[in-house]
Amino acid sequence: MIKQPLVTSDSFITFNGPEEMTSAKVRSQTASYIGRYRRQKRTKDALVRRDGVIQGFLSWRHGTAPIIQHRQKQLTATTHDKARYDPQDVVTLRRVLNAVPASLNAGISLQQFFQGNPFFFFPGQVMLDAGSVSAAAFFSTISFGEVEHAVMGMFYSWLATQFPTQFQISAALHHRGKAISVVRHRLSQDLYDNETYLNILCTMQTEALLGDENALGYHQKGLEALSKSMAGKLNDYCNSVKSRHQYLVKKVEDSFLSTDNKIRDINPLRYLNLPYPKIIVNMLSMLPCGFQELAYQEHALSVEMIEHLARTIGWEMQVRFNSASVSGAGHLDLVSPLYATLIHLWRILEAMDSRSSPLERIFCIAHYLQMSSLYYRRIVLNSSVFQALRSEGTELAIEYQPQTEAERDNLIFHGILIISTWKTTSVLEYDGMRLFSSFKQRFPKVRQWDTLVSILQKFPWLPPLRAEWKDNLEQSNAYAAQYGEILP
Repeated sequence: MIKQPLVTSDSFITFNGPEEMTSAKVRSQTASYIGRYRRQKRTKDALVRRDGVIQGFLSWRHGTAPIIQHRQKQLTATTHDKARYDPQDVVTLRRVLNAVPASLNAGISLQQFFQGNPFFFFPGQVMLDAGSVSAAAFFSTISFGEVEHAVMGMFYSWLATQFPTQFQISAALHHRGKAISVVRHRLSQDLYDNETYLNILCTMQTEALLGDENALGYHQKGLEALSKSMAGKLNDYCNSVKSRHQYLVKKVEDSFLSTDNKIRDINPLRYLNLPYPKIIVNMLSMLPCGFQELAYQEHALSVEMIEHLARTIGWEMQVRFNSASVSGAGHLDLVSPLYATLIHLWRILEAMDSRSSPLERIFCIAHYLQMSSLYYRRIVLNSSVFQALRSEGTELAIEYQPQTEAERDNLIFHGILIISTWKTTSVLEYDGMRLFSSFKQRFPKVRQWDTLVSILQKFPWLPPLRAEWKDNLEQSNAYAAQYGEILP
């Protein structure tokens, strides 16, 4: 006799086991529950649209029941569950993700798999030269079946920071729960080995990307305890990866965003007359055409900003040139590329006057926000420094009136970077809408994606950002169609 699903008014009903999936009656009943769930959700969304606020943000704390924290937020164009990505893109994304476990089981080495994803092994120096030997020794002891849920949870959580949809977040939470169960089982069997270690590392990365600081701190302590139990068994690669993860998590706090508060001697920015000396010309030759067009305008960019742009564009090449000195290192000091770049940007911000160089300050703020939220966006967003810079950059971009085509293109590109920081979930917040609306009213090319992308192609950007920027424009257009453009 087939056990019937338990009917309750407040829970989501699904199959209790694989055997129920063959019963037409149970399948029909389950489908009716799903239909009821969707109708109730649509009714709730209608009430949200009518009232104009969203309440009931859920946060989880380790070891306690879920705590409801109420907040109010102005409703934007549409509600969270409306599809704003091309359905075909979502289908393709799911197909790729579903193929990951099969590919790994089919023989793709875990080392190669992780090597192609620098968000986990940032910035990737340990994979170069001598570091790869230590990495190979570590991964040779790993069976993918023992770390599958931890790995998939980590990748879904990273995708949730790039394409924030409920599907990605739910999948990440599902795999994280499974991974935690695996870790508990292995520890109960006294399996203090590399597979347990990697499970915890990937789970911590998932929690950092999702912004669950409480669970992250708990598992950080667990990893330290495991490290002591495995004393002498961990190679340089393990220690290096752990150090880099701890470093990134620590530095996304306010102390990371305010960088080096001990710096008190602020040197004024240097502006050179044309023609530039050879060293500056060489730096500019590394930059995309969008930056070059502006740089060759008199006093448009300071020497410090040109140095930052050249350093950022050539970062990966610099890492490869300097890999011999960092490969296999068991620690990460303050000269890491990310930290050094943020310190450099902070110094420029401190020395910059928004009245005399507003466009350059927009540059600097946009790059600072983008780089500081590159990995752990959900943690960084809570920083008062991040929020203050984001608001300042938004207002400056709305007020600035470009005089040349090069100034216009640079304003649009860096404004798009700032707009992305107003997207904490799949919904673009009101101030992001306001900045986009300002651009569309002043610059006709911003109104349609085909013409906007012709401007963005003059600058460096990663393919995942393309989908997010296109989605931001679609949300802005949907809002304008319903309510009209937002006046500055």
